[in-house]
Amino acid sequence: MAAMEEDIKHLRYLFQKADVKRRRKLYECFSDIFDSQNSYVITVEILNDKLGASVVSRADVKYIRAHCSKWQKPSTPEQPTIAPAQKRTVPKIKWTDPDQAPDPAS
Repeated sequence: MAAMEEDIKHLRYLFQKADVKRRRKLYECFSDIFDSQNSYVITVEILNDKLGASVVSRADVKYIRAHCSKWQKPSTPEQPTIAPAQKRTVPKIKWTDPDQAPDPAS
């Protein structure tokens, strides 16, 4: 929990200084709130309540929602799936020596 308190203090400082990375950091800390389908007003109220200060504005939330798809952490690159090797089927043909085969005309 101490790490979260440190993040909150850091976020408040970033917003007070109008740092350019404040919105991205806010999204990284509270991405679950942005992923919910709350309105701007509710989202701003929740974030300001968690931060303990009125530092987040509607414009911040709008900006984050517009850009968060670019910020999402890329998952580990998937290895291409290799299909299991299929066993070749051998045709069931019985080979015989034509000289030893019975004459079909008789």
